[in-house]
Amino acid sequence: MAGALVGGAFLSASLQVLFDRLASREVVSFIRRRKLSYALLKKLERKFVVVHAVLNDAEVKQFTNPYVKKWLVLLKEAAYDAEDLLDEIATKALRHKMEAEGSQIMDMCNWVYAPFDSQSIESRVEEIIDRLEDMAREWDELGLKEGVGERVASQRWPSTSSVDESLV
Repeated sequence: MAGALVGGAFLSASLQVLFDRLASREVVSFIRRRKLSYALLKKLERKFVVVHAVLNDAEVKQFTNPYVKKWLVLLKEAAYDAEDLLDEIATKALRHKMEAEGSQIMDMCNWVYAPFDSQSIESRVEEIIDRLEDMAREWDELGLKEGVGERVASQRWPSTSSVDESLV
């Protein structure tokens, strides 16, 4: 159970990192320079915000409902895929910035990176959005509610220092 508590807190923190990356100056400026769909990235962000709204409830219900637990695993996978995609965009942005500054370091590393393919990036974003939309439709079936459930990470169990002498 402690692992699930940590996992839930990690997922919430992971989503916050995603929100920060989506709003980062480097990612936004690179997207706009490359004429990629900034609106599509904002849609991705909105979908994660919507799913995040039921995260607390899902974290509580995962202990009693194995389907909710699986739903959380799928949400983690979508978050990881989005993080990987944003890392790729940020790496491309840094690479192009360094190339613009005439860095010789990139000459040694060019073989590592594939050419930037904006259609591939956009199709990957659309695929993640589709997964999140499917997950949002599953809320009712799983009994998840927005803004319901206690914050699992802050939940405390009652403790006492008294000893039951009959058991000693």
